[in-house]
Amino acid sequence: MAVLSTGPIENSIVAESGLRSTQRITVRMVNHNLTDVYHIWVQGYHLSDVRTLYVEELFSVLPNQMITKDYDANFDAVEFNFLLGDAAVADAKISVWGRDQNGELVTAHRLVSSELIGAGNNTPGEMGATGATGETGATGPTGITGTTGPAGETGATGPTGITGTTGPAGETGATGATGETGATGATGETGATGATGGTGATGATGETGATGATGETGVTGATGETGATGATGDAGPTGPTGATGPTQSMLVGLFTRTSADTDPPSVITMNTPIPLINISQNIPGSFTLTDNVVTVNQAGYYLIDARLRVAAGSSSSNFRIQNLPNIPPPRTWITISTTAVIPDQTAVIFAFSQLSAGDQIRLVPFNANVEVDMSQIIQAISVNTELRLTRIVE
Repeated sequence: MAVLSTGPIENSIVAESGLRSTQRITVRMVNHNLTDVYHIWVQGYHLSDVRTLYVEELFSVLPNQMITKDYDANFDAVEFNFLLGDAAVADAKISVWGRDQNGELVTAHRLVSSELIGAGNNTPGEMGATGATGETGATGPTGITGTTGPAGETGATGPTGITGTTGPAGETGATGATGETGATGATGETGATGATGGTGATGATGETGATGATGETGVTGATGETGATGATGDAGPTGPTGATGPTQSMLVGLFTRTSADTDPPSVITMNTPIPLINISQNIPGSFTLTDNVVTVNQAGYYLIDARLRVAAGSSSSNFRIQNLPNIPPPRTWITISTTAVIPDQTAVIFAFSQLSAGDQIRLVPFNANVEVDMSQIIQAISVNTELRLTRIVE
C-alpha cells in the first residue's frame, strides 16, 4: 500500500481580479502495468481552521488505463490525498493540475507524480527483520485445485496370463517327392563259416533328395482366452504442486444510518456503540452487523475510517474506533484510534489494522456523552454516522 499527498495548496483571492487563481482541480491517474490492476482512494479537503472532507471516491485502474477526474477547488486552500493498493502500485502515476475560470492550467498549482509527498515510497523497501510469530489464524478457504501433475512411471509388468486353448491343427500339406536312392556300397567278402564275423562298416549315406514344396498353411486356430490382469504397479512420484489460486479482490463494507431510518437516540452514552443500521458490501458475507457492532468474516490488513456529526449543543468528547479480538476468553475491547469531537462539526477518524476473522469493530464516545446532530438525518443533507472497512491486503 502507498499513501501520496499534495500537501496544503494556497489558493487565496487575487486582488486584481477578485477571483481565486484555481477554480477546479484536475486529477489524472495512469496504470503503466500491462497485466495487473491497482485501486486508488481519492480524498479532497478544503482547509480553513479545520480540514473538511468534500471529495471521496474509490477507483480501480485497469492495466494500461488512464482515468481523469475534475473537482471543484474554489476555496482558500485545498489538499488531496491518494491511498493506493494491489499488485500494480509500483506502476501507478498520479498528477494534479489547477485550472482557472477559463479552464487554462495554473502553473503554480501543477504537481506531477514525482512531486507528490510520499512519491518513491510506493515501491517495497528492504525487508525488515522477521517479527515474532503470531498465533495461527483461522484456516482460509481451500484454493483452486492445481493442474494434474505428469503421470508416474509405468509399474512393473504383471505375470503372464494363462495360455489359451490350442486351436485345431491345420490340414496336412502334400507329401514331397521322394529323393533319389543313393548308390549301393560294395559287397564285403564272405567270411568263413563259423562264428559270425563282425559287422561290416556302414556304407556312405546317399545324398539327400530335394525338399518337397511346402504345403498350404492350415486355418488359424481360435484365439485363446485372455490371461488374468497382472498386479498394479507401484504409484509414480507425486506431480509438482499446481499454481496458487487467484487472490481475492479488495473487500469494502459501509455501515450508516440515513434519513430513511427511524430516528436514533439523540444522546449516546459514553462507551455505548454509536447506532448503525444500513450495511452495504461489495462481496456478500464479508461482514456482519449486529447490535451496532460489525463482525469481520475475512482476515486481512484493513483501512478503517469513520465520520460522526455532533449537535451544536453536545458536550465535547472523544470518538474512538475499538476492536474486540477473536481470541480465547477473557476478551476486552482495544482502542485502535481516537479523535476529538467538537460540537456542530463533523469528526473524521481513520486507522490501519491487521484483523482476524471473527474480530469485532465498534464506534463509541469516550469520557462524555455525545449528542448526535439529528438535523442531518431529518433534512436528508447527509448521514450523521458512517463506518467503513476496506481490506487492502489479505
